[in-house]
Amino acid sequence: MSVFRRSSALVSLVSLLAFGCSGGPSLPNPSSVSGTIKQKGKPYPNVVVGFVATSAGLPANARYASAKTDASGKYTVEKIYPAEYQVTLTEEVPPPKEGEMVPANAGSPALAKFGPTSTLAVKVEPGTPAAFDYDVR
Repeated sequence: MSVFRRSSALVSLVSLLAFGCSGGPSLPNPSSVSGTIKQKGKPYPNVVVGFVATSAGLPANARYASAKTDASGKYTVEKIYPAEYQVTLTEEVPPPKEGEMVPANAGSPALAKFGPTSTLAVKVEPGTPAAFDYDVR
């Protein structure tokens, strides 16, 4: 086999592996989620609101979405696929300054129960923006 034919065959094989035969699974049309996170009735800024898909059917790259709350506690996830999601809340901790150490308890104790074991949930429907507001007590 000539070098040209080998190269051509290799390019074809790589293309097939990279793109698949059918172009991959088609995803449903994305929706959006927005809301407000508060702590005891007051806006809670700098909270990362994460959505982890708990229902089957989405590829790995579409199973998580997140947004950070602004100064008024509001957030919006522009692109999220229809599914059932576990909602996580974590405080964004700024990186340490040069020479500083990060405290072992960095982050908000109020949000500790809303990490990987959070029981908060939301269902995102196709084509319908979802709302998720929460007051941390």
